[in-house]
Order: sequence, then C-alpha cells, then structure tokens
Amino acid sequence: MEVVTATRDFGKLAGRHAWVIFRQDGKEFLFEPVAPTKEAMIRPLSEVRDNYVPEVGADRTGHRFAFTGYLVAQKRQLRDGTSRRSA
Repeated sequence: MEVVTATRDFGKLAGRHAWVIFRQDGKEFLFEPVAPTKEAMIRPLSEVRDNYVPEVGADRTGHRFAFTGYLVAQKRQLRDGTSRRSA
C-alpha cells in the first residue's frame, strides 16, 4: 500500500491532499478520501491516473520517496512566487 501526497490535475494544478494506491486480485486501485461520492472513492488506477500528479509518497515500510511531480510543483512555485503553504 502506498500513501501519496499529490497535486490533483483537472486541466490545471488544483490542490494537494493524500490518497492511497492499493492492489487487490492483481489490480491497482486508487482510494480517494475526498471524492464527492462513495462510488468515486475507489476506482481502478488505470481509469484515473491522468487526473493525478504525484509529488511524494511512502511505502508500507515508511520509506519516503519523490515523484517527478514534485519537481513540476516546485517549478510552478518558483515561477508563481508561491510557497508550499500558500500554493
């Protein structure tokens, strides 16, 4: 199980929150705790992957890592002159 802090992307970068990727019966799913409906909370990762820009994450052992999305977010913050707290 991975817990990932991410920037959500619906045509533009929208905001950060945590979501979880899990595997069941050989398939990957995304658990989206802030989804507006129960049906949207758990979806196949293959269906929603393009809507998410992962920045950082942690695996089941607590090992932390960064994704390329972290660099994209940092570049945007430098360009816009925003800090992580105000982005």
